[in-house]
This record gives sequence, structure tokens and C-alpha cells, in this order.
Amino acid sequence: ELEDPGEDDEWVSGEEEERLRLHNPKGRLVERCVALRTKAVFEVRSIVTSRGLAWEATAQVLLPERDEEIWGDLHRARSARIAEQAAAASLLERLEATGLAPAKGQTG
Repeated sequence: ELEDPGEDDEWVSGEEEERLRLHNPKGRLVERCVALRTKAVFEVRSIVTSRGLAWEATAQVLLPERDEEIWGDLHRARSARIAEQAAAASLLERLEATGLAPAKGQTG
């Protein structure tokens, strides 16, 4: 039985895959979590869609001092690693929006 393939914007494009490989958002997310004294939790699972075997991933950060959970978007890709990287990139964007991560191109 095939699952619904989901919205096209959930799928990581070939161009995005290359960008994710170069920028390693999962590594940057781990570094940010260390600075925030928390950790990122990834949910990754394999799925079968009309496009064939795929992986979907999302990530969250728990912020106990703010009594808050921040989630990234769900992403689907041909590999678990790329799906995780895309989920990490999404979560980093959310952290940047809340001021908990430096904006792209900044350090700290």
C-alpha cells in the first residue's frame, strides 16, 4: 500500500540536496543546541510512496527554560541523511526567527 506522497514542497530537490551537503545544517544545529544547553531530537522514518522508497524527517528542540518546543517542517528525500539535513535546516530557520540562533552568515 502506498502512502500519500505529500505536498511537493515537502520533497527535497536535487539542487537542495547539494546545498545541504555543502552547508551541513545538522552540524550547525548540534552546535547551536550545545550553546543553548539542550539537544535536537530527530524523527526519521522510511515510507513507500508513489515515487518509491523515501525517508521523511522532522526535528525539534526542547527549551525547558522557556517551556517551549520548537519544531522544524517535515521533509522527504531519497535518503535519510538528506531528509535529516533538510529538517535541521528548517529548525535552524525557526530558531533564527526566535533569536535563538545567529542569522545565516553570522557566527556565535
